Amino acid sequence: MSKSKEYVTILIFAGKIVENLHFNPFCYNWWLAQSINKNPTHIPLLLIRVYSSPTEAINTCYEKVFHSNAKFSGPQVMGFDNSDIIQQLLDNIIFCLYMISFRKLNVIMLGMGKLKKPEWNYTGEEYKSIFQSYYDNTKSAFIQEVEDEECVVQIYTNNTLIRTYNAIDPDEVWLCIGRLSNYSRKKLFGLENLYTQICIQQAQIPSCMVSD
Repeated sequence: MSKSKEYVTILIFAGKIVENLHFNPFCYNWWLAQSINKNPTHIPLLLIRVYSSPTEAINTCYEKVFHSNAKFSGPQVMGFDNSDIIQQLLDNIIFCLYMISFRKLNVIMLGMGKLKKPEWNYTGEEYKSIFQSYYDNTKSAFIQEVEDEECVVQIYTNNTLIRTYNAIDPDEVWLCIGRLSNYSRKKLFGLENLYTQICIQQAQIPSCMVSD
C-alpha cells in the first residue's frame, strides 16, 4: 500500500488577521476546513490566502516557476497537516472558527457571546454565524448576529449587503425572512450544536460592579 509523500515544511510567517475581512461575508474566501477528529461534532477552520485553496496556490506557483503541470496536495505542502504549524496559525486568532454541517447547509461560527436568555440557549452579544444559501435565485451569504439583545440577519449577494432583518429572537427573524422553513431556526443560528452550547457556557456573561 503506497504512502502519501511527506513534505518538510517550515512556517516563516503566519500572516495577519483582519477582522472585517476574515470574520465577515468574505470569510468563505479565506478559510479551509480541517477535521482532526474522525467523529467531529464541529470542524475547525484554518486560514488560507491569495487563492481559493492551498492546492490551487501551490500548483499555480509550481507551474509558473518550473513550467510543469505536476499536481500536489496544497494542504500537505503548506503544512496544514502539521500540528505544530496549525497551532502557530491559531495562536493569534480572535476566535477559532468552526463549521457545523447539516443536510445541505454548512454553518460557520464566527464569534461567541453570552446573555441570561435561556430561550436563546444563552447566546448573546458578539455571537455570529454565517452560511450560504440562495436568495432570489442567487447564491448569497446569510450573516446571523446578536446585537442589543436582538437577532439580526444580513444577506449579502455578490459581496454586497442587500437586506437586513431584525427581530426579538431567532424564530421571529427567520419568520420575517420567510425562507428555509424546513430547518429549525435555532439550528440555522448554530445554537442547537453541542459544541456551540459548550462554547456559550464558557463565554463570560457581561456584568458590572457598583464601583464601575
